[in-house]
Amino acid sequence: MVNNNDKRMTNSKRSCIFKAFLEKLCGDNKEYRRKTEMLSDEESRKKYIIKMQNRNKKRYIILLIAAALFALIFSLQNAFDEPEFVVENGRVTGIRRPYENEKPVTYRLGVFESGKAAGEITFAVNPKIGSDNSDFKENEKNERENRLAQTKNTADDAKREKERKLRLECEKIAKNLTASTDGAFLVLPDSFADGSPLEFREIKGNSAIVYFLALTILSFFIIYSARYKGVENDTKNAREDIEKELPGFINTLVLLLEAGLVLSSAFERAASARRNTPGFKSYFYEQLVLLQEKVTATNSSFVRELTVFSGRSGVREFVRVCGIIADNIELGSELSGKLSAESELLWHSRKKSVVEKGHIAETKLTLPLMILLLVLILVTIAPAMMEM
Repeated sequence: MVNNNDKRMTNSKRSCIFKAFLEKLCGDNKEYRRKTEMLSDEESRKKYIIKMQNRNKKRYIILLIAAALFALIFSLQNAFDEPEFVVENGRVTGIRRPYENEKPVTYRLGVFESGKAAGEITFAVNPKIGSDNSDFKENEKNERENRLAQTKNTADDAKREKERKLRLECEKIAKNLTASTDGAFLVLPDSFADGSPLEFREIKGNSAIVYFLALTILSFFIIYSARYKGVENDTKNAREDIEKELPGFINTLVLLLEAGLVLSSAFERAASARRNTPGFKSYFYEQLVLLQEKVTATNSSFVRELTVFSGRSGVREFVRVCGIIADNIELGSELSGKLSAESELLWHSRKKSVVEKGHIAETKLTLPLMILLLVLILVTIAPAMMEM
């Protein structure tokens, strides 16, 4: 019984740790609540938070699936590829030649003299033709002897002379291997010209795996760092939508009030008429309609709900308008006059905001225009420079 309880407690702890880790990756609930405070009420906000967390989970799942597919393809490719090297006790003793219809393949191998690394050798393996180019080998031999003779006449010390000889020997081996076209497999030599042991070892290039791991890790951190980006964009767009739609809404409200409607009826008609426009989508009007539905369903105060919405939005102009409505709701014509004056200020602020955005757009276009100008200058002076 005790063991069962311990197992349950252990499983419960593991489950809590996993949930906390998953919440950290997809977005902390407290941080989401703080960032989505202006978007909607508590009930709608919970659904929105779950939606954003699920979106982040999908991104991680897609990344993991892509990584697994790449690893599977890479493994299958290595498993089904025909072996290129003949390896004995870690030494490469031969290389499969390309088929007759294939191009020469370049290889890079590590050279070891008496078990010690002596450098690297790069050569091309040609398809089988049936000739081993003995004349070419003889010419290379004479050339090597001449170069070795020149090396002996230098005043370098013994170590440097040995290194040069080794380098020349490796160059000669590489040229001979490249020139060889006989046999289905290219047999690598096992000793230098002086009889010292020679080994070739494969240099395993894992650059593709390294790049893939780096790309996977980078993608993971991009997803992690952008887990709140969608919320921030929605919040920014909602605030901009309120600032954009508020002047027109106040104008409509003033016209309806001056036509003789009471504030609640004018508000309902202004909100629903704009929202029912085909193809029109606005956060501001959607929230106003939801507010009106809540007031109708709960019989709560219209002004209080509107004030709560304005405070939640954080838009100063909207808060000021709600303050005017709350202070002058019983004054009739005076409310209409004050809202009309406020509407003029809002339109002026909106025009100013549009001008500022235009200046920002011009600033962003400066760099592309500079690049275009530079290209035009280069195209203009290129013929003159070519004739010089």
